[in-house]
Amino acid sequence: MGRLLEQTDGLGLYARHLLQHLVTLDSGSRYVIFLASPRALPVLRGCSNVEVRVLASRSRLLWDQVLVPRAARRLGVDLLFNPQFSLPLFCRIPGVFVLQS
Repeated sequence: MGRLLEQTDGLGLYARHLLQHLVTLDSGSRYVIFLASPRALPVLRGCSNVEVRVLASRSRLLWDQVLVPRAARRLGVDLLFNPQFSLPLFCRIPGVFVLQS
């Protein structure tokens, strides 16, 4: 769940660096990154193991709780990772999130 990649604050910077290092270190895995808009696309250029899906929505709640789980299920995602505080409530795909304190 890459909506945080679009932010220009410290959390956005953290997410960009985390993702860039993760996909570089784990080049044998396939990563599907869901974005809310194409603004963060340059962050992921050149990563051969990354597939980016832009899921446009005017509502963050709809994006988090409906669009991402539906797309993840359709694409056969094994694990949802959100570097920002939450996961979809009614999603059967295992998930991990980061809670910064």
